[in-house]
Amino acid sequence: MKDTSKKALRRGHNEGNIRQRTDGRWEVRLSAGIDYKTGKPRRTSTCCNTRQEAIAILQQQAHEVRTQGWRDPMSVTLGEWYEYWLNTYMKDTVKQSTYASYRSYLNKHFCVLGKILLKKLEPHTLQEFYNYKFREEGLSPKTLRNYH
Repeated sequence: MKDTSKKALRRGHNEGNIRQRTDGRWEVRLSAGIDYKTGKPRRTSTCCNTRQEAIAILQQQAHEVRTQGWRDPMSVTLGEWYEYWLNTYMKDTVKQSTYASYRSYLNKHFCVLGKILLKKLEPHTLQEFYNYKFREEGLSPKTLRNYH
């Protein structure tokens, strides 16, 4: 029979960890997104003197990661990603009229697709959406390319 007591002590994905170093100090490590220069996970590491202090630091850092908007990419909807994409990539790089067009796509046409989790979005779903918009609503191929 296996001892499962260690498994109960393990943290879940992206919850961070605490370990005691060989010098007796405690180290708090936490994943905080992706380093976009290297493509590797961005991790924070902080040392302290007591385990209680390490627990407090871990809780504080985890709260900061949650409140600063970092989320597990597997739990983001298409609408949330589109909103992030608009504000991060498009707002300062395209003309105001183009930005307004992109925003109207989200508000007017992507309301149904916007609720789908990115991890569950499949090519055939997008193709069916484009076909519907072309056949039923009479949108032009140029508009559909803009959507894409």
